[in-house]
Amino acid sequence: MSKSFQVKRFVAGSIAEALHMIKKELGAEAVILSNETIEGKVHVIAAPADLMDDSTGNTQHAHKTANALSRLKKSKEEAPTVNPYFFNRVSSSDDRFSNVILKKSSAIDNTDAIDDFSYLNIKSEILSIKKMMTSHYHAQYWEQFQKENLIQAIVYKKLISIGFEAKTIDSLVSQLPNDISFDEAWIFVLNAVVNKIKLYKKNKSIKRYNIMAGPSGSGKTTMFAKFLMQNVEPQFHEQIGIIFINQNKLTTVHEAKAFYNIFNLPCFYVESITELEEAIAFCSDKKQIFIDMPSPNMMDETCNEYLNYFKKMNDDLNLFYVIPSSVGTTYLSALFDLTKEMNVCALSITKIDEHPNYIPLLDFSLRFDVPIAYLNLSSVMTEPLIEAHRSSLIKDLLMVVNQYALDQISIDEKMATYFMEKFNNESELQASAS
Repeated sequence: MSKSFQVKRFVAGSIAEALHMIKKELGAEAVILSNETIEGKVHVIAAPADLMDDSTGNTQHAHKTANALSRLKKSKEEAPTVNPYFFNRVSSSDDRFSNVILKKSSAIDNTDAIDDFSYLNIKSEILSIKKMMTSHYHAQYWEQFQKENLIQAIVYKKLISIGFEAKTIDSLVSQLPNDISFDEAWIFVLNAVVNKIKLYKKNKSIKRYNIMAGPSGSGKTTMFAKFLMQNVEPQFHEQIGIIFINQNKLTTVHEAKAFYNIFNLPCFYVESITELEEAIAFCSDKKQIFIDMPSPNMMDETCNEYLNYFKKMNDDLNLFYVIPSSVGTTYLSALFDLTKEMNVCALSITKIDEHPNYIPLLDFSLRFDVPIAYLNLSSVMTEPLIEAHRSSLIKDLLMVVNQYALDQISIDEKMATYFMEKFNNESELQASAS
């Protein structure tokens, strides 16, 4: 009989059963050439040990199979975050079989009745099992890695690179279907982002006290001026009062005077809680009072006397965050911790012309469920204040993805067209419904 006919395929319900069949028919020294799982059955191709010649291609395959684990471990050290599930399973299987070999070896060394030939047979059998199991795990989990984790890992890394936090990414990427292309994965994830972002609805959030909080120089005054020009008709100015709280800036008092001259509104500049109470009492007949408050003290909460004062009015108060696009989530998270028991109404993003990537602020909006209200693209007064819409958010998001994300991955132009048409159609439907 020729050697080729001695290479045989074994089909069994489990690896243990296949191994038993191989040992029974080809002997304990049989070499496993390959294995795979087809429709729930284990298919193993094996050959007798005396068939394997060092010059044959089968020997090369056997060497490759034996070295697979070391290559995987090396790959794990270089990129441990790509597919930890796969590597951990392979490594654990290696450790498990190594322990078996050590136990067998120890037992043999301590038993005089077992001769060297039997010891070699047992060791060869265990090594064959280890080789077959390693190959099995390799085939099974590498297929899973290519099908699922590869796209998820690329999308995950790209979202992190443009400013999203891991907590947000985990929930978005975990929703990806198994059978999906890369382009479809991006459509899925970006669609999930814009649909989860809440938008501020001003008509449903009218309160008497409206406080703007944010870091010094965030553009609160400019944004507030644009808001008044675009949303408050001159005939309603008499129903509004404005209070500027001292921010240790000489310009604050001049801002109060400018607002009074431009809008002909009662504007107050205060430097203490007593003066603040007097200003509020003077505005007792006003329907709404807008307050420009300095940034809270993040290091010492006892210094936040104005913030603590307004916490007592929470039932009739809206707190607006006014944050420049260059500010990271560290400041926002600290601000949220100080004000989370207050009615945090919305987040407005300023100075987008200076720092177009405001993805970290969108990430904050998603994680803390804070609606987006306005996008102030420029500090120039003649530039309009833009109400946040999903179409504008997705446009900016795609721009940031293309400009700041990984160079080797590009977003197809048709994806931008898809999103723009989708959200423009939604806006038209909402407008017609209202």
